[in-house]
Amino acid sequence: MEWLFSYWDITSDTLLARALDSDDPHNRDWNGDTMLNTGLMIAQESPRARELFEAWESCPNETRYPSCAKCSGEWIIFDLPCAEANGCPEVATTGWVGELIRHYWGNKKSLTATAGDVVQYFLPQLHGLFYQNLETVVVNMTEGDFV
Repeated sequence: MEWLFSYWDITSDTLLARALDSDDPHNRDWNGDTMLNTGLMIAQESPRARELFEAWESCPNETRYPSCAKCSGEWIIFDLPCAEANGCPEVATTGWVGELIRHYWGNKKSLTATAGDVVQYFLPQLHGLFYQNLETVVVNMTEGDFV
């Protein structure tokens, strides 16, 4: 994550980062701008971020801001490239592959096949941590201990 933050220039001043949707006609708002995807959000804990999420959540009921439902997406601070942060391998021909983060919006079932590629890198570390913390991870219970 630290490398991604540096790559995308996400700093301590960045309130929220979201990936752009693919550049298709059905992903455009009323102004013709590409919409932002809610499948990946990177938010920094702060009072201002909490205010943003509260305003965003209450926006559709328009009690806080008149006509907010029409433009609720304008609060977003930072847009991540779709090809890097919202890609889907099944639509590689479009250019939105998911070079850094894959979202699998094209075919959710393909996640299973790709997950094996990723698991091989962190499974040995996870296995080691499991045995290192065996006393706190595994609880030896007899029949009388079950609730």
